[in-house]
Amino acid sequence: MAAAGIVFICGIASFFLGLQTTSFAFGKLFNRRLRKQLTAVTGNRLWQVFLLSVLFTGVVQSSSAVTVLGVCLVNAGVMNIADAVALTLGANVGTTVTAQLISLSLRESIVWLLVVGLGAIVISLVASARRRQFFLAGLAVCGLGLLLTGFELLQTALQALSRLAIFAAILNWMRGGLFKSFAGGFLITAVVQSSSLVIASIISLLRQGHFGLDVALYAMLGSNVGTSVTTLLAMVGGTKAGKAAALANLVFNLISVVLFLPFVGLLRLLVVTSSLDPGRQLANAHTFFNLLTALAVLPFVPWLAGVLLQIAELFSPRAD
Repeated sequence: MAAAGIVFICGIASFFLGLQTTSFAFGKLFNRRLRKQLTAVTGNRLWQVFLLSVLFTGVVQSSSAVTVLGVCLVNAGVMNIADAVALTLGANVGTTVTAQLISLSLRESIVWLLVVGLGAIVISLVASARRRQFFLAGLAVCGLGLLLTGFELLQTALQALSRLAIFAAILNWMRGGLFKSFAGGFLITAVVQSSSLVIASIISLLRQGHFGLDVALYAMLGSNVGTSVTTLLAMVGGTKAGKAAALANLVFNLISVVLFLPFVGLLRLLVVTSSLDPGRQLANAHTFFNLLTALAVLPFVPWLAGVLLQIAELFSPRAD
């Protein structure tokens, strides 16, 4: 069991390192470009900002980083609150790419990803042109390899750790009702501050038969709300508009869950027909939920922006 604990810790470390490495590398490659695109957007701004956010978050794999970027841009006066809300909606959709990746059978690709990534880094050391681009691209590919390695280690460790009494007690508690499933997903994500890691763990436990799909779905919904805690930290010291932007993720996720609860049965039916693999079913549910709720809320973003500003007023007693 001690060996399983070590594998579990190594899996978490590898998963986080891969996620952070990929986020850092792609962020360095595209962050400035995204800022330029966001400030240059004209016409139907909300839809364009939404789509840009989906693409950018899908690449950097960090919805928290993108939403915090939106808060910073609002604080700097570069972006208005409505655009920041659209950015948040897009980030919620883009981050589902991680769950889709880890639900695929990519074990055989891990070595090739690491080899290609290291090869690009080596080329960057001897290249005379585009040295920085080669290095960052190699770093991003290596990060993806580490992320998938971490998921494989987590699957192996969870299979052994699930036999521990305390682990079994946690699983039994989460299976004790749909509210407990939701609360478990929320609390664990709020503590570890990575919905990607929590979703990866749920996919693994679902495949091993420790969870039914209903429990996994509600835990996924709880995880969606739990990940909002990071963005709330960006409220500290910000302008009223910046605080409203920071609140957007939490308010949107809460509204989405409340509105979607009556339709969880339909979501379950949809994902069951989408794949025979339980892991793929949950990954698809994660994508469908975030995409459908984002599209449903997007037309009401101007109204939501006004509500957020009123809520932010409670945290800003003095005028900015």
